[in-house]
Amino acid sequence: MEDENELIALRRKKLEMLHAKGIEPFGTGFDVSGSIAEVREQFKEGETRHVAGRITAHRDMGKSHFLDLRDATGRIQIYLHAKEVGPELFELFRLLGHRRFHRGGGNMLSDQKRGNQR
Repeated sequence: MEDENELIALRRKKLEMLHAKGIEPFGTGFDVSGSIAEVREQFKEGETRHVAGRITAHRDMGKSHFLDLRDATGRIQIYLHAKEVGPELFELFRLLGHRRFHRGGGNMLSDQKRGNQR
């Protein structure tokens, strides 16, 4: 029970930090490019796509983050690097909750070693 209370307190603190930055964490409407499966099927290197889903895995590699975003149709890996998005947005990313629903957009790229789409 104490672990649960700590988790709730941490989530509330992150929520307060988002509000302090003028960010509405529950947002407004958001247009997506399609389901995750559709975005993967329409993959074209360098094209910008917008998806929404639940973060199911998050790997923090320091200046880079990898996360898995899932919806009912599948999974897509999201790559985020501090140099690409800037320090403010990168720090904001750290406030996002794991296992919460999120939306985002960016340029598509392929992991050449494995042929994976991210």
